[in-house]
Amino acid sequence: MLKFRRHIALLAAALLLSSCIYDEMQEGSQPVPEKPVVQTACEPMSIQLSAVFEGSSTRAADGTNDGNFALATPVTVSVDGANYNYKTAATSVSDPMDCQDAVSPHFPVSGNSVHIVAYYPSSITYDATVQTFTVAHDQSQTTTGTDNYKASDLMVGLPKTDFEDDESPANSLIEGTGFARKVKYTTKTIPLEFEHRMAKIRIKCTTNGATVNKVEMTGIKRSIDFNSSDNTFSNLALATGGPDASANTVIMYDDATGSSANFYCAAVIPTQTLAANTAFITITTASNTPFVYKLPDAYTFASGTQYNFNVNINENEILVTSSITPWGTDDVIGDMTQVETASYTPLTIEAMENNLTVTISNPLSKTVMYSVNGSSRISSNANPITISLPSTGDKVCLYGDNASYATGLGDNQYTHISCDKNYYLYGNIMSLINSSSYGSLKALTATYTFARMFDGDNTYGNTTLHSLTGKPLVLPSTTLQDYCYARLFQYCTALTIPPMLPATTLTEACYYTMFDGCTSLLYAPALPAITATKSCYAGMLRNCTTLTKAPELPATTVGISCYSHMFYGCTGITAAPLLPATTLESSSYWNMFYGCTNLVYIKMLATSIGGNSLTGWVTGVAATGTFVRHTSMTTLPTGDNGIPDNWNVETATE
Repeated sequence: MLKFRRHIALLAAALLLSSCIYDEMQEGSQPVPEKPVVQTACEPMSIQLSAVFEGSSTRAADGTNDGNFALATPVTVSVDGANYNYKTAATSVSDPMDCQDAVSPHFPVSGNSVHIVAYYPSSITYDATVQTFTVAHDQSQTTTGTDNYKASDLMVGLPKTDFEDDESPANSLIEGTGFARKVKYTTKTIPLEFEHRMAKIRIKCTTNGATVNKVEMTGIKRSIDFNSSDNTFSNLALATGGPDASANTVIMYDDATGSSANFYCAAVIPTQTLAANTAFITITTASNTPFVYKLPDAYTFASGTQYNFNVNINENEILVTSSITPWGTDDVIGDMTQVETASYTPLTIEAMENNLTVTISNPLSKTVMYSVNGSSRISSNANPITISLPSTGDKVCLYGDNASYATGLGDNQYTHISCDKNYYLYGNIMSLINSSSYGSLKALTATYTFARMFDGDNTYGNTTLHSLTGKPLVLPSTTLQDYCYARLFQYCTALTIPPMLPATTLTEACYYTMFDGCTSLLYAPALPAITATKSCYAGMLRNCTTLTKAPELPATTVGISCYSHMFYGCTGITAAPLLPATTLESSSYWNMFYGCTNLVYIKMLATSIGGNSLTGWVTGVAATGTFVRHTSMTTLPTGDNGIPDNWNVETATE
C-alpha cells in the first residue's frame, strides 16, 4: 500500500510538471518554461503599469494626460520573445493587468531571469522583423470614435529599475540595464514604466480675437521603421506617411465652428529631420486666411521629447516662438525657434560674475569687432584682445568678417576665446564670419573655421563656459569644411546643452573631438547625416560621462575612422545606437565604445570589415550583454576586437 501511494504521489507531481510544460508549449515559437519545480503551484506572472501612468485616462484637448492608460486598454507583453495579449485592469489601471490568452507567462523551470517588454498600441509585438509604424493623419481632439492621437503614441514599457525584494530591499530584482534588463524570479507584481517613442508637438494658439478653425502640421513624415526587438528605429527617412493624399499632413485641431479663445492642441510624429524652410504649421481662420510658419533651419525632432510652439495670431501675420522640454513638462531644455531670436543674436558672452575679463588670443592677427552692452563696436587685431565686463549680466557681442579663425590645430594656429570667471555663451557664431548678414548665413568656406576656439586642455579644462537655458548657441551651417568645428568645445566641463548641428552633408573631421571631455553634457546633438566621412565623428563625444543615451547614427555609408573613439569613456551609455552600415572602412569603429563600462547592447550589421575597423572597439564594456550581428556575418571574433566575451549573440538582417 505504501508503494502504491508513493507511485500516486509521483504521478501527481509529474502531471503537475507536465501541465506546466504543456502550457508553455502552447505559446508558439518560443516556449516559456515554468518557474522552478520546488514551487508547489504554477502561478502566472503578475504585471502592472507603473504608478506614473495612473490617473485620468482621457487625453485633454491641450495634450496633457497623454501618458495615461484607459481601463481595459490592450497592451502587448513579451516575455523572452513570446508575445502575450494583455489588457489594463478593468477597475483601476494601478491593478495588475489581465492576460487575455489561455496561457499566461511563467518564470522558467531553471529559475533564470527573463526579459519583459511591453508595447502600446498592441498592434506592435516583439518581432525580429522590422515593423513600419504610422501615426494618424487626423489627431485632433474633435475626431469621433478612436482617439487617433493616443493610437499614434507608440510607447515601450520595461520593468522599473528600482524593483526590489520586499524582504531585503537592498536586493534588486533587476538584472542588467537599458532595454536588455531582465527580471529575477519573484512572486511580486512586476511594475512596468513606459517611455514615449514618438516626438510630441504642442501648439499654443493666442488668437487675439481671430476665429481659428484648423491647425495642421505639414511637410512631415508619418511613418518610420521600428525594431521592436531592440527598441530602435532603422529608417529615419521614409518618404511618405501612407498611400493617401494626406501622407505628409497631421491635423491637430479641426472645428467648423472655430475658437476665438486661446487654446492648445497637440500631435505626435516619428523622429525625423526636416529641412530649412519646410512649411511646418498651417493655421486656417474663419476668414479662410491660411497662416503658414516655415522652419527657419533644419531641425531634428527626437523621440520622447516635447516641442512647444507659441503661435501669436495677428491681423496679417503669425509670430512664433518655441521651446524644447521633456515630455509633459514645462522644464525648458532648449530653444528651437532660432529665426526670431538666436539666429539674429550675434555671438554673445554674458558675465555670470562681477569683474570678468574676456581674453581673445589672436596669433593670426584676425580683426575682431566687439560691442559691450550695446555700445559702438570697437575693432582690433591685437594679440591678445582683452575686454572687461565689470558687472554680472554685462554682455559683449562679437563680430568679424573672416572666413576662418585657424590654420591648423597646433599652437599659435588658432584664435582662442576664454574668460577668467563663469560666463554664458549664446547667439550665432556666424557673426564672426559676416558682421552684418550673419542671420541668414548657412555656409562655411574655409577649413579649420572655428577649430579650438573655446577648448580647454586635458589638465585644467575650460570650466567657465556655461549654457544658458532659452538662449541657444547657434551653429547654423549646412555647408561645412574640413576640421571646421574640430576641438571647438573640447574639455568645456560646464557645457550642458549642445548646439544643434543641422548639416546632412559632412566633411573630413568636421566634428573631430568637438565635445571631448564635456563632462556635464545632458544629451548629444542629433546627427542626421546618412554618409559619415573620414574622421567626421572621431572622438566627438569622448569622455562625456553624463550622457545616458547615444545619438542615433543613421549613416549607411561610413568612411575611414569616422566613428573612431566616438563614445570612448562614455560610462553612462547602456545601449549603442543601431549601426546599419554593411561595409566598414579602415578604423571605422576603432575604440568606438572603449571604456563604456555599462554598455550591454550592440546591434551592428556590417558584413564587410575593413582593416582595424573593430580594433579595441568594445574594450571594457559590461561583462554580459546582447550582441546582434547580421545573419550572414559568421566570422566575427570574440573579445575586444569583435563580439564581447560572454555576451549573448543574436542575428538580424536589418
